[in-house]
Amino acid sequence: KIDAQFIADYLYTMREKLTPSAPETQTIRRLRQLRNERQLAVRTRTAYINQLKSLAGTTGARRMEKMIAILSEQIKDIEKTILKAIESDEEIHKNYKLLISIPGIGLVNAVTTIVATGNFTRFQTARQYAKFCCVSPMTNQSGTSVNGKNHVSHAGHNEIKAILTEGARSAIHHDKQLKAYYERKRAAGKSHGCVMNAVKFKLVCRMFAVIGRQSPYVNTEAYRS
Repeated sequence: KIDAQFIADYLYTMREKLTPSAPETQTIRRLRQLRNERQLAVRTRTAYINQLKSLAGTTGARRMEKMIAILSEQIKDIEKTILKAIESDEEIHKNYKLLISIPGIGLVNAVTTIVATGNFTRFQTARQYAKFCCVSPMTNQSGTSVNGKNHVSHAGHNEIKAILTEGARSAIHHDKQLKAYYERKRAAGKSHGCVMNAVKFKLVCRMFAVIGRQSPYVNTEAYRS
């Protein structure tokens, strides 16, 4: 009862600033279901691939190879269905095309971000979403007596962070600017995990930037003389 009273008091006090959340659209709900279906198929295929290594040359290995081939086809079919669902919604399709213009952001990262942000309606800034994903450093402070170093929480959305990690690896490989940033920070003594987290944050910032501008990503490094 005390908690309910505090919540009610907060809502009444902040009634002029708070806005009600909207339910997920049918397309977002469909994309979430398809994304989960794809993740399950990918995990299952990975399990078969790992087991295949210990069954080389046996009849079991041939069965495993068949299952891997079937799952690979299923994943392709799911991805085609995801693209059809995206194309069915004009706003989502437009934002999807903007997101994949960023090096390192492909179908999986774009769809995951669109679903998690409600097509960029649930978060106002990149930092808000980064904190939601726990790729933005958090302040360790309490009053005046506790004032520790900034750190990244390990209690965030591991699924989103893992997908962003794959995007960061791809971006470092394909984007000269991010590759140079990674190498410079590593040379300065920063750990791999710390620099990778910074790259993930940069990707989040780029995603919100292209959506905010409603124009594709432009690699300014390419225009430097």
